[in-house]
Amino acid sequence: MESVDNALDAFMNSLRGFQALHERLSSWRLTRTRASALTVDMARAGAFASSDILTVLAEYETPSHEEFAGRTAWSLYNAATARMKAQSPGRQVDGFKALNTVLMPLSGVGVAA
Repeated sequence: MESVDNALDAFMNSLRGFQALHERLSSWRLTRTRASALTVDMARAGAFASSDILTVLAEYETPSHEEFAGRTAWSLYNAATARMKAQSPGRQVDGFKALNTVLMPLSGVGVAA
């Protein structure tokens, strides 16, 4: 029973961390230059292949979903995750870790493991 409690605690903590990340990234406006630099940093960290940089930037600049039309870090996060959905599930896990490694410290939210 203790392991279930620990798992639930860990899950709730990750939800709070994700909510804090969403709030910070949604309020962080990006210039085109900063979005481009962050996209390169994400690829370098392993979130997606470097050959996907232009695809991620195109999704950021002209998002498929209207709710991501703002020029915020949250919009860029979603552009990156949209590209990452084409990856295998195992690669997606590594990609999310890399994406968070880049954005969380810059957003002021603690880095997730």
